[in-house]
Amino acid sequence: MIRNGTPHSRYALFALAYLTKSKLTDSFSTGEIYDVYCVVATEVAAESLSHQRILDLLKKWSLPEITESRHTGAGRGEGSYRVHRLLHDPDIVMSACLESDELQTVLESLSKRSF
Repeated sequence: MIRNGTPHSRYALFALAYLTKSKLTDSFSTGEIYDVYCVVATEVAAESLSHQRILDLLKKWSLPEITESRHTGAGRGEGSYRVHRLLHDPDIVMSACLESDELQTVLESLSKRSF
């Protein structure tokens, strides 16, 4: 199912899986995912989509129960935002999102950055 997704929806899902694997928490804001997505898109020679479009693509992954997406309020002065959580093994999701040659290049680039 993941391999049949559009390239940018797979890049966004990859970003969520990467954060899930590399962080101690399991839920991430759209902004956190978008930062990683931009690196992924650059590494595979694709132009990044807008923040709003990535939010829409991430919400679509919740229909087949690959992710969970919920709206949250951070309190006065912090605003509200959407958080996303991966419901499957991040290694399997990451390998389904990118071809093996792209995967290695993207992982090397992400390991040089701090998110």
